[in-house]
Order: sequence, then structure tokens, then C-alpha cells
Amino acid sequence: MKIIVRVLKFVVVIIMGVSLSYLLTSCSSDSPVESGSVSADIIPVLPGVTIGSVNYDDSEIESAFMNTGTHARFASAYGTAYTSSLKETMIELISITIDGLGGSGANFAECCNSIESIKETRCLPCVAESAKYKGSDVWIIAFNIGLDENGLNSTAVYAVDKSSKEILYSSSSK
Repeated sequence: MKIIVRVLKFVVVIIMGVSLSYLLTSCSSDSPVESGSVSADIIPVLPGVTIGSVNYDDSEIESAFMNTGTHARFASAYGTAYTSSLKETMIELISITIDGLGGSGANFAECCNSIESIKETRCLPCVAESAKYKGSDVWIIAFNIGLDENGLNSTAVYAVDKSSKEILYSSSSK
């Protein structure tokens, strides 16, 4: 039963993502959008999710997760369209994807939600990787951060211990 509920949630998230992408594209288009027509380039920018066992140190996390192409795509797609419900949708989408890859989406969501600094911040998780940080099992979570209403152009990365939910590493850039 849990699998069926997760699959249904995944379908809803995908439909919401396509709808949001369609609205964003049709509202910013210079040409009128005909009813029933959807351009091939109206595809939501999805977060990157990896279940791995790479053992990172500080410099490796910095180079692998800060200011990547995914950050740029998220800033472009969602920068001025941010809502707190979009943040929750991204967390749920990542959780469902992790479940589908054989990981624990619930554990990811708990780790993500344990990061106090993101609760009231304009941010979207754009990358999640199950990995190791200096030997500890962690979720590495990268965010696009919006310091003002003009976009999501800053980045932040956290390594959160899967068991204790303690933040073992954090870094941000503007």
C-alpha cells in the first residue's frame, strides 16, 4: 500500500511540475499559447539524485556541489517563481526518487528538514546524494538560495549525518 501511495504522490508531483513549467513558460512568452499546445522545451528542471558511496572531504564537496550546472538551471527556471510549496514539492520529489532508487526517502526528508537555516529561507533543494563525509553516512544536499525576491542565485551545500541528523559540513556562496 505504501508503494502505491508513493507512486501516486510521484505522479502528482510530476503533473504539478509540468503544470508549473507550462505556466512559467506561457506567462513569459512573447507569443500567444494556443490551447492544447505544449512546446517540447516545456520540461521541468528536476533535481539531481544519486545513491552512492563516495567518501568526500571538504574540498571535494566544495568542487562537486557548489555552483554547478544544476544550480544555474534551477536559478533560471525557478528564480522568480519561488514559493514555499515549490520547496516542499522538490523535497517530496527527491524523497520519492530516492525510494525508487532503493534508498530511504523518509530519511532524506528528515535530514533535509533538520537544517534549521533553510526553514524560513527562499531556497530549493537541487541536488541530493547519499554518500560519506569523512567516513560518516550522510545526505549531501545542495540548495539554490534566494537572498532577496530577485532570484535563487546563491548556493548552499550541507552534509547531514543520516543517523543523528547533525550537520557535519556546510558551505555557501553568493
